[in-house]
Amino acid sequence: GPQAVNRGGRNRQGVAEFQAQYMNGADLKTFFSRFVPNASTGDDSVSKFVGIPYHEGYGEEALLDVEYIMGVAPGVKTEFWEWPNNDFCGDLHNYTSAMLHGAAAPYTNSISYGWQGDLSEINCREEDVLTIDIAWAKLAAKGVSIIVASGDSGSGFTNHDSCKARFIRNDTEVKQGTVIEVDP
Repeated sequence: GPQAVNRGGRNRQGVAEFQAQYMNGADLKTFFSRFVPNASTGDDSVSKFVGIPYHEGYGEEALLDVEYIMGVAPGVKTEFWEWPNNDFCGDLHNYTSAMLHGAAAPYTNSISYGWQGDLSEINCREEDVLTIDIAWAKLAAKGVSIIVASGDSGSGFTNHDSCKARFIRNDTEVKQGTVIEVDP
């Protein structure tokens, strides 16, 4: 059977949310009752809020992050790190600084969105980008993992009005991103 989690142990995980992506405690409890019915009492509660105190909301990314990181590891203490301003680079700077200099950071963290494009388009200053890049390296050196999944359209997405077919081989045509048709 499944291995038990040491609920008194030091293992922790975290999600980082930005731009007013708030979670909802009642929704998290509903998620657990429907999809993680064998979880122990309390497994459906966030252990700590960092950045700002709990602020109820229905941020799609926040709910996705916290429900699924907790749902696949019930019993592992989960922290919710929130910077709600609409200054993505400034908030990333604040987040990475808090991870480095504040309370001990969880070793496993999830961020499920970001910016795919020229950072100057969202008013990121070069010095903030450099500071954040250095912070990522320092966190990695400490053994902290931050898994970032940004963009429902894949890495390096560029917005085009239409998808033009490309040929990989004479008998394979790629259309509409991931649909592959092979001629006999």
